Amino acid sequence: MKICRDCIHYDVCDCYHTATDTGRFAYQNFSYEDRNDVEESCDDFKDKSLVLDLPCKVGDTVYFHHIIGINKDSSPIKKVRAGIIHKIQVEMDNQIWIGVSFGIWYCCRPYTDFYFNREAAEQALQKRGVQE
Repeated sequence: MKICRDCIHYDVCDCYHTATDTGRFAYQNFSYEDRNDVEESCDDFKDKSLVLDLPCKVGDTVYFHHIIGINKDSSPIKKVRAGIIHKIQVEMDNQIWIGVSFGIWYCCRPYTDFYFNREAAEQALQKRGVQE
């Protein structure tokens, strides 16, 4: 059962409800707060629970560790590279993947593999003790 408060438009929906003295919201002379059919009754209802709030969007720059070689002791040499997000997709298991272009190189990986600023990526590399 969804009510007005479950809608992404709830805080800014002046066109569809008005505040009363009791703090309730009313639409066409009835209160959605007590109704269980707000999803069917309101043409603009969008369920908050279905919205993803990601720290990035298509066109943003993200940072990724990329292996550029191997040391004499067989440890990887990694470099922080900046790339541009080209797509964001949600898989059936709700895992979020980001497609990123690094010049001519392209990869699609879980969004948790990326950093959203260079400093965070470089700090993570230093914590792992990986040579850059």
